[in-house]
Amino acid sequence: MAELSPDLLEKLSQDLELDLDRSSIYLEEGPKEAGKDLLKGSSYSYMLHGKGTEAIIKATATRSKKEIQQYHTGSAYIDFEGVRVNIDEYFLPKLNLKLTPLTGKLLQLMLIGATGLLNRAAVTEISLNLNLMEVANALGRNVENRNTKSKFKREFFNALEVLSRINLQIEETLGGKPITIGKAHLLSSFMPSSTDKDTTEVILGLKFLEYLSKTHLKAFNTNILKIVEASSYQFHTAYNNYVTIAKNHVPNEGQVTPVKARIFSIETAIKWATLPTIEDVKNSDRRYTQRIIEPLEKILDDEYGMIEKWEWCKAKSEKLTDKEKANLGSYDVIQDLFIKVIAIKEEEPLLNAVYPATGRIIEAKEKKAKQRAKRVAKAEAVQPKPAKDE
Repeated sequence: MAELSPDLLEKLSQDLELDLDRSSIYLEEGPKEAGKDLLKGSSYSYMLHGKGTEAIIKATATRSKKEIQQYHTGSAYIDFEGVRVNIDEYFLPKLNLKLTPLTGKLLQLMLIGATGLLNRAAVTEISLNLNLMEVANALGRNVENRNTKSKFKREFFNALEVLSRINLQIEETLGGKPITIGKAHLLSSFMPSSTDKDTTEVILGLKFLEYLSKTHLKAFNTNILKIVEASSYQFHTAYNNYVTIAKNHVPNEGQVTPVKARIFSIETAIKWATLPTIEDVKNSDRRYTQRIIEPLEKILDDEYGMIEKWEWCKAKSEKLTDKEKANLGSYDVIQDLFIKVIAIKEEEPLLNAVYPATGRIIEAKEKKAKQRAKRVAKAEAVQPKPAKDE
């Protein structure tokens, strides 16, 4: 089938009012084009990511690990929308492999490093040097004495071993084009440095890098890597993705309530944090306060999380009554709860990075509205005038 020309595609999108703004989801520029200075001095770093990388991080959640399936070979897999995460020989007892939050955090550090080195136009192999002490510092881990350093070193190499055994099968739409990738190994190899006993050289898989080159660029708050509690780490990683989606900052015409990036339902928060659902709790002990409300409040207030100030509310930012505030843990109230984000930590650099893409979406909407108005006026102008005697 012949490919439509860009001009014809744009004409069709205008006539049919299709949303073909494929660059609107995340930052589309490379780090240099996006402007590194926008994030300089903040806790944010540029990171390429897609469904495949998100799936690996989700796989480390306790709730997800219960869904890991086993091949007859002893390897494992876990499925997410459009992605299968395969882990070679995961179930072999002699290897004692464990999916932990450190697995996801180490991947995120590698993604940040790869983002700064990757040439999207001509993908080549990338080698990263991971220094144990620097990684521990980035994660806020105490390795000051021999015991803590030894413990972290074991965890570090377990995470590296798991990552080296992961390959991804992906079906995803990137740049407006559906892509299918089979068995993209994250790492080609990892080995101790010949010059520094605390440094490990990691070589990223070429097929994985080719996939990464097609993914989206986002600003990632590296303080999230210091979060200790697993549910909080999952939540703030997911909220980081959500708040860097440019479309989530576009208000509807005349909107006075917060934009989508600033408000989300409790069901969404539960999903991000991988907590028990409201229906799960309803069908068991009905301890909504202890199993949902209190854990979420702790997560939202995490010192290394992204959120500075927030409040409970209802849909469209409607305030809770005093009675509802006093009964957050009741089924009737909890099912209608929303969370409004009043302030985000280090908000200015984040918004400076996201708003250019948001502005492009608004400009496209304005252009479309003007074209529609122009066409309506043109159609009205050529309508036959009724005869005077009619």
